[in-house]
Amino acid sequence: MRKTAEKLAREQLDRTLVRYRVLIETPPPRKGWIRAIRDVLGMSGQQLAKRTGLTRQRISAIEKQELDGSLTLRTLEKVAEGLDCTLVFALIPRRGLEAMLHQQVEQLVQRRLERSGHLMDLEAQGLSPAERRRAKEEMVTELKRNPPRQLWGEE
Repeated sequence: MRKTAEKLAREQLDRTLVRYRVLIETPPPRKGWIRAIRDVLGMSGQQLAKRTGLTRQRISAIEKQELDGSLTLRTLEKVAEGLDCTLVFALIPRRGLEAMLHQQVEQLVQRRLERSGHLMDLEAQGLSPAERRRAKEEMVTELKRNPPRQLWGEE
């Protein structure tokens, strides 16, 4: 029952996140989002500083930090508020969550089959290609239904 709920949750989250995938394809402005929005609004650095309670020098430093990736979310929230913007923070999978899980399960199954196949070959009990395919499909289905704790690596 729990695994069905996890699958349902994964599918629902996938449907939600697919709407945001367009953000991955949207490159940031060359001067960064803060500067771009400030510029198109005709807002000076001094004016943004006053709206945020920061200094002009701090606003300049923040714009540089945005470009080098060292800006904190807390600071970005403060600047967004000063720009009358909403900060959206999201982790957007490059592929769907179901596809990520499927690929990880397939890799685990492949490793397990290679180990067991090697032992079976040594004992002259190897599977035919069709049997290996069927076994792999069954293992993938079962492991997707009940993923093991070590699916994403040893703890």
